[in-house]
Amino acid sequence: MKKACLLLLSLVIVFCTSCSIFAATDEGFVFKTIKGRVRSFGTEPRLLYVFLAENNKDLYILKGDMTKEISRIRKHSLLITGKFTGSNLEILDYDVVNEKVDGKDVFIGEVYSNGEDIFLLRRTQEVVKITKGLTDREVGHKCLVRGYYRKTGEYTGEMEVLDIVIIK
Repeated sequence: MKKACLLLLSLVIVFCTSCSIFAATDEGFVFKTIKGRVRSFGTEPRLLYVFLAENNKDLYILKGDMTKEISRIRKHSLLITGKFTGSNLEILDYDVVNEKVDGKDVFIGEVYSNGEDIFLLRRTQEVVKITKGLTDREVGHKCLVRGYYRKTGEYTGEMEVLDIVIIK
C-alpha cells in the first residue's frame, strides 16, 4: 500500500512539474511542447509573448531574470526550459541548440581563472581551457563564446575564441 501511494505521489509530482522546451531562431521564437508540436510566437518591445497556435490564442509572458539574458543572445538558436504558471512562463534554463554553427563551435558557460589560465565551465561540467580570445575582464561572467574547439579529454577541451557575448 505504501509503495502504491508513493508511486502515485511521484507520478503526480512529475505531471505537475512538467516543463516545456522552447527554441529561439533568427526569424523569431518557436514554441515546442514535450509532445513535439511546434508553434510560432513573436515579441513586443521589452516583453516576450508566447502565442499558442492550438484552439486558444492566449498570451504567455516570459518571466524571470533569465529573460534579459536570453534577449542578449537571441540571434543564436536556444533551447529554453520553462514552467507555465497561469499566463506566465518562468524560464528555468537555456542552452544553445546546435554547438556547431558555420563551422565554429558555440558554447555557453561561466568564465573563471586560476591566476594563470582562463577557463570556461559549461553546464555539462566540461572544463574548456581558453587559449586565445578572452581576458581577465570576462572572468566571473556567464558568456556565450564562438570559436574553434578541440577535445582533449572526457571532460576537458581547449578553445580559441573568436566572438564573445557577455550574458550576465
